[in-house]
Amino acid sequence: MSHLRKETHALYDDPVKWGTFGIWEPPAFDVDGYQKRIDAVVGTSLGQPIVRLVWAWDKRCRESYYTKWDFTGKGTELEFEYKYRVARVPIGDDNTVDICPPRWLFEQRYEPGQYTLSWEQSRWAEKDVGKRHTCGRSDEQLAVETCDCEDVRARVELRPPAPRDGWYQLLWAAAEHDENRECCDRLYKSSRRNCWGYYRLPNDKDLERLQRAVKLRDADIKRVDPHAPMPPEAVDEVFRAAFIEQEEIDRRKDAELTESYRDFAKSAWWRIREAAGSKRLHHGPYHIFNNPFSRTKSGLIVPNE
Repeated sequence: MSHLRKETHALYDDPVKWGTFGIWEPPAFDVDGYQKRIDAVVGTSLGQPIVRLVWAWDKRCRESYYTKWDFTGKGTELEFEYKYRVARVPIGDDNTVDICPPRWLFEQRYEPGQYTLSWEQSRWAEKDVGKRHTCGRSDEQLAVETCDCEDVRARVELRPPAPRDGWYQLLWAAAEHDENRECCDRLYKSSRRNCWGYYRLPNDKDLERLQRAVKLRDADIKRVDPHAPMPPEAVDEVFRAAFIEQEEIDRRKDAELTESYRDFAKSAWWRIREAAGSKRLHHGPYHIFNNPFSRTKSGLIVPNE
């Protein structure tokens, strides 16, 4: 890992090896015993831990979403993805596998009243769900031919209803970082990715951090009942903040893409200036403007031949 200046684990600190067979299995650690120590500090809610310890590859860290729908918008095909994946690798036949960081993670519990309303409001979208065929073609013909039949657009469910027994999201990862988190800065500057630090086991340092968090929580005079539904104004504020954040993310992506195209144009300027009849250019002098890349079904962007 180029942004890390030391190595605490030969396998877990090298992202190139994060696809190694069996890495999804958690290393030896007394998870039950440590979870009891967490519960003693933070407590439980309705019999479930408020903060839980999980391996990033744990199936509980997966989220589901629909990829196909009927004409009414009801989901008919469900797929799963890991919340903390760092890569998605194609393995053939349009199948992929998620690669997760080999880290112990602390997740925080949210009560149904805190997320159900916003979850329900955000799990729907308008999408084309297929064609209403009136052309008379058979299924065999439609598999190899196209038609101009009308597209059917419906309000579809993007994911299943909100879980009724609580929902967990990342609190932090058990990891060490360079002083002033310089490792995080190096990685973000080089690849715009999040840093997962140096591998380590959960320890007393994490419990002490939870103790400080509990003291701050208990001292907060504005704290609310987590079991009470979110008021409409709070939901509106969440959506407003999310919209502003997404706008900023889109703006940064556009700026980075513009800069990339500018650099590419500079490096390939000779292609643009070549004469139209040049034998050097298989695709013509202005191939650069005809998108020299294409996206595969798995999502990879590759140069055209």
